[in-house]
Amino acid sequence: MIELRKCKALRKPNYRLLPCNSTDSVDEFNEVLAVYRERHKEMPYTWITRTPSGGISIQNFRGHQIDLISTHSGCELTVLDYDGYFRLQFRKNIALDLNVDESLKLTGPHALNKFKHDLKVMTGINFNDYALSEEDGKIWKGKIESPLILCPQPLFMNREIRGPIYHLDRRSSYPAGLKEYKPEFAPVIDSWFQKKEEGQKEYKAYLNILIGMMQSVKYTGAKWADMAEFAIRRNNEELVKMAKELTDNGDTVLLYNTDGIWFKGDYLPQTGNGLGDFRIDYIASRFRIKSHGAYEFEGYDPNKETYKDTRYYAKLRGKTKLDEIKPRDQWQWGDIYNRDAEPLRYVCTWEDGIKLSEEEWYD
Repeated sequence: MIELRKCKALRKPNYRLLPCNSTDSVDEFNEVLAVYRERHKEMPYTWITRTPSGGISIQNFRGHQIDLISTHSGCELTVLDYDGYFRLQFRKNIALDLNVDESLKLTGPHALNKFKHDLKVMTGINFNDYALSEEDGKIWKGKIESPLILCPQPLFMNREIRGPIYHLDRRSSYPAGLKEYKPEFAPVIDSWFQKKEEGQKEYKAYLNILIGMMQSVKYTGAKWADMAEFAIRRNNEELVKMAKELTDNGDTVLLYNTDGIWFKGDYLPQTGNGLGDFRIDYIASRFRIKSHGAYEFEGYDPNKETYKDTRYYAKLRGKTKLDEIKPRDQWQWGDIYNRDAEPLRYVCTWEDGIKLSEEEWYD
């Protein structure tokens, strides 16, 4: 069974300070859940009473409590047992979404703690000093724009488009916005960006995960949602501005994908290699959009490859059944339309633990 970090039993437990363990393994999570389900039969737990903000209510608190919370992005078991208190989260391995080594098993809390540590070491800044109140966090959270994941014209979908087709990526776009909003964070952001450029894969993930954690109600209480709001808004503004430049010069925008734009045309904008610069990172000879968040192409990265290195890429959000049948780098043209290419969705119950949802195909 997975080794769990625990703290001793407390009279007034603070939910956010409980040791938080994580796994992306269904079997590991279910194994732990089964242990405490058996304990419940021998010495029944009472269910944890939550405060409006998601904390642990200490009113009438007697210890020996438990709860299981399931969301669209994962689930969490919280155990307040006499032999120790802990949290165990099941979350998909976001490394796959970020196109980095899955073995890194990176999580949002890991990235946030790393940022806090490096900020303190490099600048002497205590990141917690920038935390918003619970009320202000919710207000800022409500202001955050949705990411730009959009095919602007339905006629571009489900048809093969021949190249050359270009992808413009705004380099580490969200961290670039964070640096603009809080210039005092520059030493850490610049250091992480440089390490990413040197090939340290975990820093690519850190840079991408960080903004999500700042606005998370569940994991941070949205304490830094103002930073996330600015970074995401600035990213969207820069993409819209670039799209206008492209279309004003006769190009066609095919797809927005969070911090990048796929386009076709003869006009190529000015690019760079720095933080927040736009750079062409793919040239495709063949391109097809299945839905706003799913597409495939055959192409290469002109920054380190040539046309002879052209290969197939499938871009989907999340892990799929097909990934368990064959690695993503072995997929072929049309595989994104395979029924097994649906993103995996899980449900979690006290009785059955985590299992695959029976939901049908969705876009």
